[in-house]
Amino acid sequence: MAERLWRAVREAKFTVGFPARPTSVTISVGVATFPEDAIYGKDLVHTADSAVYVAKRRKDQVVVYGAGRPKVFVNSCWSLA
Repeated sequence: MAERLWRAVREAKFTVGFPARPTSVTISVGVATFPEDAIYGKDLVHTADSAVYVAKRRKDQVVVYGAGRPKVFVNSCWSLA
């Protein structure tokens, strides 16, 4: 789901200003899953928050934490970070 959202925003066409000018938009997404990453809500949010900051540093990627090791989505494939 995070990958689909990331791709949809990346591929969408946006216009800003007057006169309208095309621009591109990207998002950073961090995902954590229950119970693999945490069993308590605050810990799950913390893990997802950490993942989004990794995504921001890497630019234009989705980072998913799972089983104690981050996995990074990069251009249509998953790899261990």
